[in-house]
Amino acid sequence: MLIFKYMVSIFDQFFSGIEKDLLIINSKESPFNYIYKATIYSIGISISLSIITFFSLLIYNIKVNNSFNPVFPIIFGILVGILGFFGSLLLFKKYPSIEKQNRARKIDNSLYYAVLYMASLVSSGATPKALFELLSKYSEFSEIKKEASEIIYLIDTVGLSLPVALERKAEYSPSKKWASILNGMRSIIIEGGNLEEYLYNEASKLFEEYKRKIIEYSNNMQIFLEIYITLIIVGVIFVIILTTLMGSISGTNFQYIKFIQLMSILLILPMGTVMFIILLKSISPFET
Repeated sequence: MLIFKYMVSIFDQFFSGIEKDLLIINSKESPFNYIYKATIYSIGISISLSIITFFSLLIYNIKVNNSFNPVFPIIFGILVGILGFFGSLLLFKKYPSIEKQNRARKIDNSLYYAVLYMASLVSSGATPKALFELLSKYSEFSEIKKEASEIIYLIDTVGLSLPVALERKAEYSPSKKWASILNGMRSIIIEGGNLEEYLYNEASKLFEEYKRKIIEYSNNMQIFLEIYITLIIVGVIFVIILTTLMGSISGTNFQYIKFIQLMSILLILPMGTVMFIILLKSISPFET
């Protein structure tokens, strides 16, 4: 019983601070359930890795070394299982933080258009609450739409006032810029002020930053495109030509050359292309 309490204490310390991250990413899981599932899945992954490693090494020893010695496969399987357990726990711990950063990036990338849209609505006579009602139905801003929907939920379902709902949402928003705008709107609603002017000023600031991001993205994309063409496209062509010449000169086994060329075309080229696309999406200033 004492050991169980000690283990629970260790897990609580390991996953400390995850409560807020789960709220920020809109997870429906309670911290206890999330930690419980993370532990169960990690144990399952650990056992699976141990079994796979054990039988793989055992079969290798039998076929290659003609030896049925299970000692090393057992020890190595246990070590791989332990590493897999802690590695899985670490991934589960980092996942909310990674998802939070992903949501923040998407919000920041569409924030200029969203704030400009809100400013236009205010200038046409929309009330502050109506701004978020309309935003919650505007599918172009996927993450901001979720944020607006939560604000309307806090008002209509939970029963909070708009200023309190804005304060609560700003506290648990993944984007500091969006949280700052929500707090600014809250101050204007409570203390009075020109909401239209405030939103247009914020949109103007965001436009300058957004323009800078577009220019940087364009420059970076040109650099990465040159790297991609040089390393991946030209690299694969160079490997094919070089292996063909080496085969004709040295008389290397044609099947071996064919294998290298196929791996270059079927493995290196697709993997390089996928990595290039992921890289471009990760630095994109658009909501993707």
